[in-house]
Amino acid sequence: EEKFERTVSLVGRLLRDDIQLQALYHMFVMMCPLHRVGGTIQADPALAEVQVKLSQLIYRYLSAKSDLNYTKSGYLSEDSGGTRNTSQSEETSSSIMKMSEGVDDLNPDEKTRLLISLVDDLHDCVDIMQNRSLLVQTGLDV
Repeated sequence: EEKFERTVSLVGRLLRDDIQLQALYHMFVMMCPLHRVGGTIQADPALAEVQVKLSQLIYRYLSAKSDLNYTKSGYLSEDSGGTRNTSQSEETSSSIMKMSEGVDDLNPDEKTRLLISLVDDLHDCVDIMQNRSLLVQTGLDV
């Protein structure tokens, strides 16, 4: 499924190996119920407040991290000789990761908004995985 691969690629590219960002985003996704769940849960003011606080934490984390080592040009830092070290590694050239090219130059606001917008897509990916698993299991049981 293209949607599955695109979503996995985007989330992977946005989170990379940043464990703190992964933890914050995981909490945020867990606090966002499926859109098909009844309105009672989604309308809960306490849950909405947690979602807002977590999204603000993600933004503040990305902003603080950005202040330390991010520029729009895609360079992380300059070494003592003034030579720039790029943030791109050769390891990220897999076909799935190529689907999400262009997200490396996002500012913290854009990155936060993109992560938040991907939550429903992630829930859809869970459905895709569960349905595929159910079909495979059903095929084995027959």
